[in-house]
Order: sequence, then C-alpha cells, then structure tokens
Amino acid sequence: FWVYSPDLVMEAIDHFHKTMGPICLYYAVKCNPCPYIVKTLLEKHNKERDGFDCASINEIKEVIKLGGNPSRISFSQVAKTKSEIIESYNLGVKLEIFNLFLYLSNFFNFG
Repeated sequence: FWVYSPDLVMEAIDHFHKTMGPICLYYAVKCNPCPYIVKTLLEKHNKERDGFDCASINEIKEVIKLGGNPSRISFSQVAKTKSEIIESYNLGVKLEIFNLFLYLSNFFNFG
C-alpha cells in the first residue's frame, strides 16, 4: 500500500511555482488518482492557474465530481476516440492534447 502526505504534495507544488514562476501546473491524475489527493489539490491549489491532466473520461468525471472546474482540465489520452473527444467536450473540457497532427486529422476535415 501507499501512504500519501497532502502536505508534502502541496510543498512540492509550492516549490514548483516558486522555481518556475507563472507556468501553469496540470496535475497528472493518471499518475496518482487517489481521490483524497485530488480533493486536497482542489481545495488548496491556485484555481485560476493550475489544473488537472486527465487520460480518461472516468478521470475527468472523477475530478468534476470532486469539485473540479472542467475549464481547468486537459484531456491528454493519446489513443482517444472521437466519441471520447465529444464526451469530454460535453463535460466542459475544452483543452484537448494531441500528439500527432495526423491523428487529429483523422477526426476532422482540415481541407
């Protein structure tokens, strides 16, 4: 089992911001989807700057359920389907990450 310290997580985030300045931090939910940690981040992080990086529709739904703002969520699943893109959009997520333009062009007509 794992033991998590929300205080240490927040210390790491504070250190990141002090070191990197105004760069936005998107917490990778897939790396640690523990609801307790996600909830702690939602309560204590900079809601205007930071957000959550999700790799699945379930992660998006969990962050929203815990109080996350969809406008501060990115959907970065590499192999997402067109239906997942539509569902994430309908959930309020407007930041989609694509690794290859060719992959993106399979879903949309750029002609």
